[in-house]
Amino acid sequence: MALTYDKLNETQKKNAALINAALTKYGITNPYFRAGILAVVAKESGFTPISEGYRYSLKRLREVFSPTRLQNKSDAELTKLLKYEKGLSTDKSAFFNLVYGGSWGAKNLGNTQAGDGFKYRGRGFNQNTGRANYAMISKKSGIDFVSNPDKMNEPAMAAEALAIYFANGFASGKKIIKQKYGVDDQSKITSLKQGADIAYNINAGLGNNPNADTTGGYRQTLDSMGSYFKGLTDFVSENPIKTGGVAIALLLGAGYYFLSKSGLPKIL
Repeated sequence: MALTYDKLNETQKKNAALINAALTKYGITNPYFRAGILAVVAKESGFTPISEGYRYSLKRLREVFSPTRLQNKSDAELTKLLKYEKGLSTDKSAFFNLVYGGSWGAKNLGNTQAGDGFKYRGRGFNQNTGRANYAMISKKSGIDFVSNPDKMNEPAMAAEALAIYFANGFASGKKIIKQKYGVDDQSKITSLKQGADIAYNINAGLGNNPNADTTGGYRQTLDSMGSYFKGLTDFVSENPIKTGGVAIALLLGAGYYFLSKSGLPKIL
């Protein structure tokens, strides 16, 4: 079931406001794109920055990850990896070093050193993953997430990391985004569906097809996107002191302007 804005508690709403401010700081002002990003956060972390966990049956594991990702492990070997999740083992690193390591992890995530799969597993509001992403975000933010990856679970830093990730993802993926969605500039995103599709695709990797998602995450993103288009704007305007004062309200100015020009949100 999708986590919509009206279901958030006060802490989650404050974290959403932190994200909104960080998005503005890094030039993400299109409200449709912002709503899509917030919908992605809702399904990834529920607006509580966390380290990635896992809960798979052997059957589901093989459905989600290709033989290459599983490094051609046998059923017996994979069953052993799943023992931590069932409380039968104290080693939780082996699973992540498998699915985020090897040649696939080196090529796609920059995980070139032993243990990188676990060390740089998903964290934060949008589950940033991989040494290369942690290094890129560290360079652009000035925060050393490479040496201190758990900093990505601190709300303010997690918001910064998320905004950098999406800003960089749009800028570096313009060619693919243009091919798939017909836009190469955020200002040209004109509907909630388009904004959510781009946000979801950047987070999952632009080479992926959202419609091929088997986890239910894409459906959740679409189901909640509209609630974040309106909900966060209302919360910030009604709680200026709780969410950081007038500064955050001013940060939303570009979004208010866009809304005043475009009227009601377009779904398609």
